[in-house]
Amino acid sequence: MDRTCDSVVSWGKLVLLLLVIRSASADVGHMGVAHVSSGYSQCSWKDNGDGTVTVGVTINYDYMPNVNGSGGPMVFQARGVMFYSYDKTGAPKQNTFVADYVWLNGVGYTDRQSTLPEYAIYTNLQFPPTSLPKTPWVEWRPFSATVTARIQKAKIAEWPAVSIRAADVTNEFDIAEITGGAYVSADTTGGCTLIADPIVTPPPPRPQIELTVTAPDWNLGELPRGNNEKVFPLPRSSFVLEQPTCSGISISRMRDSLSMHITKTAGSATAICSRIWQTPHRRCRTGSP
Repeated sequence: MDRTCDSVVSWGKLVLLLLVIRSASADVGHMGVAHVSSGYSQCSWKDNGDGTVTVGVTINYDYMPNVNGSGGPMVFQARGVMFYSYDKTGAPKQNTFVADYVWLNGVGYTDRQSTLPEYAIYTNLQFPPTSLPKTPWVEWRPFSATVTARIQKAKIAEWPAVSIRAADVTNEFDIAEITGGAYVSADTTGGCTLIADPIVTPPPPRPQIELTVTAPDWNLGELPRGNNEKVFPLPRSSFVLEQPTCSGISISRMRDSLSMHITKTAGSATAICSRIWQTPHRRCRTGSP
C-alpha cells in the first residue's frame, strides 16, 4: 500500500516536471523539424556595388507537414525563410537580423523574429481579403519559391556567407527543413551547397580582396615610326596601390610588382610599357611588335 502511494506521488512529480519543462520551452522559444521542402536549387550571390549583396535560392516547398503540438495538430500560418549568419570563428551570430529585405516570389516579408538566438526567420502573415489572390507566403500546397534577400556587406564582413533554410510558421513554433539549409557565399555560381546543420561551423568562404589602384596619366602624344624611347618622370611613371581591404583575411601591407601592357597604335608602331611599380623613370619602347 505504501509502495503504491509512493509510486503515484513519483509519477505525479514526473508529470509536473514535464509540464514545467514544456512551459519553459514555450517561453524561450522552440523549433521543430520536418520535411518542409524537397530541396534547394539555383543559389546565387551578387555584389550590388553599393555596399550590399543580393543572395538567392529556389526552395521547392512541400505540403505543410502534419505536426502535433501541445494541444493537437498545429495550425499552419505561413511559409518562412530562416537565415543564419556567422562571426569570424564560424559560430552563428546571436539574435541577428542579417537580411534587410527578403522576397518570396517577389512578395516582401512583413514579420521577422529570432525565436531562437541562432537564426532569424522571415515570414508574411498578412492574409488578403477573400476577393484577392493570396500571397505565396500563405500557400500550404507544394510550389516552387524564388527567395531573394538583400544584405549589407558590413553585417557579414567577418564571414561573407549565409545559410538559408526553408521553414513553416505555425501557431506554436517554427518548423525547419529537416535536411538543413543552403549555404550561399561569394563562391556560389549557381549550384547549392547543402549544409545539414546550419549552427555547425560551415566551410570558410574564400577571402574577398578589394584593391584600389591609381594609374598614372600617360599621354604618349604622337609617336614616330621606328625604334624610339619616351621617358616618363615621376610621378607619371608610378602606379599607386592603396591599402587593400579584405574579407576573411588580414593583410597589413601589400606591395607587389604590377605588370601592365599598354598599347597605342601609331601607324604600324606600337608603344608598350610593362612592369610598372614605383620606378623613378620608365622607358616606353616604340616599334613594330
